[in-house]
Amino acid sequence: MIVLFPLSAATSATGGSEGLSLGSRNAEYHERRLSVIQQFCILLDRLHSKGIVHGDVKPSNLLFDAAGNLRSIDFAEAVLESEPLCRYTITTHYPSPSSLKQGSPLTRANDLYAAGMTIWHIYTGRVPFEVIEEDDLYSLIEQGLRPDLSLIDDEAVRSLILKYLDSGE
Repeated sequence: MIVLFPLSAATSATGGSEGLSLGSRNAEYHERRLSVIQQFCILLDRLHSKGIVHGDVKPSNLLFDAAGNLRSIDFAEAVLESEPLCRYTITTHYPSPSSLKQGSPLTRANDLYAAGMTIWHIYTGRVPFEVIEEDDLYSLIEQGLRPDLSLIDDEAVRSLILKYLDSGE
């Protein structure tokens, strides 16, 4: 039996938006974030190496098992790369610019862009673009809006986020 624990926490005590439950913010917190990011990248690479496009990459679709291993859930939008289908739903804060085009098929690029957004979320503990209204957000993403990378104080993580975002456009 695998017991799973959510990566995302409920709303904060201040009523703010969903953050990440990775422990208190000390030296171990930074290492924990880096470990989660590394596990996430390996998990996504493994999925893609099997020809699977997840289709809904985001922190709330990541869980830890009892051994502390990161797992991906919610494959409702998943497709095989060899048999691409058009997307039916889009998660507000994680879509790639190309996924916003009407009738565009799901591709690995969609997952990669969402991975960049997810890594940003894991590192900052913030939902990307949480202060922008959904009606405006999609248009801004299509125009190239990116999350605030000045909040990423680790150059390797910033480069990783950019690599994923660039691969997904």
